[in-house]
Amino acid sequence: MYRLYFIAKNNLKKKKSDTLVLTGLIMLAVMMMYVSLTVLLGSGKRLDECYEKTNAFDWHIAGQKEGCEGITDILKAQEETKKLEVNKIAARWPAKAVAQFF
Repeated sequence: MYRLYFIAKNNLKKKKSDTLVLTGLIMLAVMMMYVSLTVLLGSGKRLDECYEKTNAFDWHIAGQKEGCEGITDILKAQEETKKLEVNKIAARWPAKAVAQFF
């Protein structure tokens, strides 16, 4: 066993540049594996955090003004609706209002 150790030690002494390149590549591979695993395992949590920070709406409905009034009354009566916005829009299609509820 010691013979193999001394052979390897002498080879490393002779080819220091190859040893440095190999060590650098191993360090780069370990870093890339760590980063990729961190991204893969934490991506679901990150999306939830971004969703909470932006306070984005869950549903977006576009329709006639009369229809949106009926929908907004129904949505306001629901306990699950935290926030409701109705915006008038100028559009080329017959939609006159947009309801966004959170």
